[in-house]
Amino acid sequence: MVGASGTLAMTASKLYYVTASFAPGQLDRIALRVTTGGGSGSVIRVGIYAPAANGLPGALVVDLGTQVSTGTGTLEWTTTAAVSGLTIFGAVAQVGTAPTISAVSSVDACRASSGATYFAAADLNLFANGVGGYSETSVTGALPASATPVADGGSFPVFGIRWV
Repeated sequence: MVGASGTLAMTASKLYYVTASFAPGQLDRIALRVTTGGGSGSVIRVGIYAPAANGLPGALVVDLGTQVSTGTGTLEWTTTAAVSGLTIFGAVAQVGTAPTISAVSSVDACRASSGATYFAAADLNLFANGVGGYSETSVTGALPASATPVADGGSFPVFGIRWV
């Protein structure tokens, strides 16, 4: 692992981007682990983005919707998204006080595994340019169709990924 693992007190309406690389396949689950629930009505919205020509988050592939994040535990989104190569995941806390989730700092990302394993060791760099990662603010509803990422040196969500 390149950075340290821990938690992230999400900032409401801030979309965090995490990048991973995949062999061709199909995802069927994306998960996040909530360690401290958010306030009344708190939800987390998750989506998948394609990379732009420069490798940064680009066009939205799919908005997977929201899961209630007022309690603790693993939240799962189901999908049938086909993946191959660079894939970018996005997560944003919306409505009320944001939750705290499992996270990594600096240039860690996620590693996917075939089968039912979630939350494997994080060894993939977010981006080759050494920036910790990317985010954007003021995301209050559906995910933006086109990402407008800015460099962010903070912590980022640990996504659990399963593909078939």
